Amino acid sequence: MNNFAQFLHERGLERADLSAEELAELRREHRREYKRVWQRQADQGVVRKQLTFTKEQYRILQRAAKRHQQADTRFAVNAIEAYLKGMYIVPDEEQVQELKIGLKRIGVLINQIAFVVNTRGQLYQGDLFTLQERMAELESFLARVLTCPHDLNDLIRRALREHPEYTEVLQNLINNQKPL
Repeated sequence: MNNFAQFLHERGLERADLSAEELAELRREHRREYKRVWQRQADQGVVRKQLTFTKEQYRILQRAAKRHQQADTRFAVNAIEAYLKGMYIVPDEEQVQELKIGLKRIGVLINQIAFVVNTRGQLYQGDLFTLQERMAELESFLARVLTCPHDLNDLIRRALREHPEYTEVLQNLINNQKPL
């Protein structure tokens, strides 16, 4: 998209004696055209659909999106995709905890490097190789935690193992569910 000067040039108005009102109107027109071009480029490969929620459904969506620190629309897309794939939306609390542990391990590794360098005055090739291997392990661990959502079935089994009292509640929900 052209800047405003190019916009005026294309219309043969770069040297025109324009009033402040005319200039303001041309700026608005340029901005509208700029937005149209930008939107057209942003929409390539995207299908837009409109969803309708009741007020209560939308409040539930907003609360869940806030809990996951996502915008409403982004959360709705993630939730639908997770449902269709039978996966849990990431990050869940366990994954966040695993991430914290991984970050602490990185901190420990950095402290170990600093300790070795400060006590010996140098870092030997073997030490460096060992540290690089450990850092690679940590990187793959963090990548797995952040990119692999949990299977919903596994999450339910784990929750029932940890909280057997939920079994009856879940059974009641299933029994009261109307067929689709």
